[in-house]
Amino acid sequence: VFGTVIDVTERYEAEARARRLEKQLRAAIESYTGPFALWDSRRRLVLWNQTYAQVFGLGPDLLRPRASYAAIAAAAA
Repeated sequence: VFGTVIDVTERYEAEARARRLEKQLRAAIESYTGPFALWDSRRRLVLWNQTYAQVFGLGPDLLRPRASYAAIAAAAA
């Protein structure tokens, strides 16, 4: 019988740290009183706050991660 042991502690700690930071970022974005949306380099939606949804009258059918800027802009117009 042969086996391999791999210590994945650092990986789990890094993933937990990333989850905490993402939670903090989401809280900060949501606490901003103006509309906020973050787009990636390919013009896909990454994050947004509820004010953004309300101001532009957009629902969850459009506002979802990786939604295209063109689709969101057309619906908001």
